[in-house]
Amino acid sequence: MRWKRWIVMGSVLVLLAGFCFAFYLGCYQKMNDRLESKKEQAVLPQKSVEVNQTGSTVKKDAVCEFRYLDTATGKQWTESEPVDPEWIGLTRQEVIASLAQEISDMSLEEYQKGLVSSQLSSFSERKLVVEKTYNSKAHPYEFYMIVYDNMLVVYYSDKKTVYDYTGIMVDDIPMKDQITLNHGMYIRDEEELYELLQSYSS
Repeated sequence: MRWKRWIVMGSVLVLLAGFCFAFYLGCYQKMNDRLESKKEQAVLPQKSVEVNQTGSTVKKDAVCEFRYLDTATGKQWTESEPVDPEWIGLTRQEVIASLAQEISDMSLEEYQKGLVSSQLSSFSERKLVVEKTYNSKAHPYEFYMIVYDNMLVVYYSDKKTVYDYTGIMVDDIPMKDQITLNHGMYIRDEEELYELLQSYSS
């Protein structure tokens, strides 16, 4: 019976030793992870300062290089010009905010060109690099016509810039077109627009 007792005790000791070894490895791994995390946190502030260039602002003699890409055609080109006067004295983050504002309040010209994104890729006090991406085939229609206050109004295809208050009242339009124009209708170009307006005013 003693040999059975020794076998049981030996098995228990082996299990305890395995458990202790596994516990040690787990603790070691956690400590190692914490050390690595602290090292990364120590490095991050230096990297952030380098990228943000704290304190740097755009000088009045700065140049802006625009790098353009049209995804519809694959065409790429570059143009350089004096920096926008409104950017003089701005920090990197303020220039980024200005570019974001340009997208949210996009001009009609940029909309018609198919502007997709505008990003600051490089910043220094005397040179900025801005990458602009377009899709020249994004907006195949030039105009948008809709009934507003019982009258036909023609907008550019951005649907916010008025092209013409036609003076044509909704009652002068055929019923089938009234339904369509109450919801709005895109028009490809001036020729198509002229033909439509002529048919409604005759």
